[in-house]
Amino acid sequence: MQKCSERELVKSALSGSDQAFGALVRASRPKLLAAARMILLDDAEAEDAVQAATLNAYRSLSSFRAESSFHTWLTSIAVNQARMRRRQLRRSRLVAWEEVQNFVPHARDSAQGPEDSYATQELRSRLLHEVWRLPEQFRQVMLLYIDDVSMTDAAQRLGLSLSATKARLFRARHELFSRMRAVLA
Repeated sequence: MQKCSERELVKSALSGSDQAFGALVRASRPKLLAAARMILLDDAEAEDAVQAATLNAYRSLSSFRAESSFHTWLTSIAVNQARMRRRQLRRSRLVAWEEVQNFVPHARDSAQGPEDSYATQELRSRLLHEVWRLPEQFRQVMLLYIDDVSMTDAAQRLGLSLSATKARLFRARHELFSRMRAVLA
């Protein structure tokens, strides 16, 4: 495709040219990735956010009104997608920590007495002991998770796909929670 202005590419994209849309995205991609990285602080998550934003932009291309540049419009979609991913990541980590704390009574209660404090410490110690008793493949992913390593980074460190890493974490948490139920019974 010959070199065209953004306006001409937008016009072609709106007329159904996938090549024109691709050219617009390629021109914006480095800045989109930079914006997503600033929000997510993770290259792989930023890449996922930009990919999702690109797909969203493609699907809603007919809503582009040219009130701003295409790059500005696409960047706002990417920023919103990155913020949404950040909220999802935080929420999933928060839920998981709350699940662990369910095994540690009064963990959030700052007004606990000495007996409660000792019991809480004992349960935390037992929880860590049970983590170390997990099979190695589960223990590795659980320790990375406890250290607040992103699933993408954990997958890279373990040499696994992201889906395999998430599956191992799910199984590790299930196994750990089963063991802790037995301890508390």
